[in-house]
Amino acid sequence: MNLIIVGAGDYAEVAIHYLKAETDYNILAVSVEESFLPQPAELRQFCGLPMVKFEALQELYDPEHTEVLVAVGPGRVNTTRERLYLETRDKGFRLIKFIHSQAHVADPTKVGENSFVFPFVCLEPGSLVGNNCVLWSGSQIAHHSVVEDNCFLAPGARVSGRSTIKSNCFLGINSTVRDHVTVSNRCIVGAGAVIKKDTVAGGVYSATPGCLLGQDSINTKI
Repeated sequence: MNLIIVGAGDYAEVAIHYLKAETDYNILAVSVEESFLPQPAELRQFCGLPMVKFEALQELYDPEHTEVLVAVGPGRVNTTRERLYLETRDKGFRLIKFIHSQAHVADPTKVGENSFVFPFVCLEPGSLVGNNCVLWSGSQIAHHSVVEDNCFLAPGARVSGRSTIKSNCFLGINSTVRDHVTVSNRCIVGAGAVIKKDTVAGGVYSATPGCLLGQDSINTKI
């Protein structure tokens, strides 16, 4: 099947590497919004692939025969990736999901579309991952825990049993969420932070220990 990658940053580069190594997808191009297209046109290459305008994607490629992965990072608590994901779906394209062969996923059907599961991720029985999520290498979701849509888990992030990560959250490298805890919408949990109780929506938490730094996550640089 033909595939388009939406995004041209570090995540997209790594995703292309794994997709080429692990799948039979024929990656046709990388797509970005017009304002991000390099000038002049001769510079429109990324990882050896042509770059095309996102706004014209439906005109350039047949949604019946082309699938898409939106591979955009966690900036603005994943809202840019969320918007592009929804716009791609509205264009009629099917969005893939990717689970690396070295990930341990108890039930692959419990991972949503446009989600990318890196090597050495562990999703235990009863866990659920929504649409448009990124689970980087070594992250762990314990039994009966839920990661809702549009989340990003950095390497080594850990979620204990029967916890919930609400939509549009970012969990930093080696962060920990204890069991029976809810991390509310649009939270940023910093590297090494330990979350022992429910968080407030839009909270930004540091590693000293899980301290609330503010409630303006969307304008906090990740």
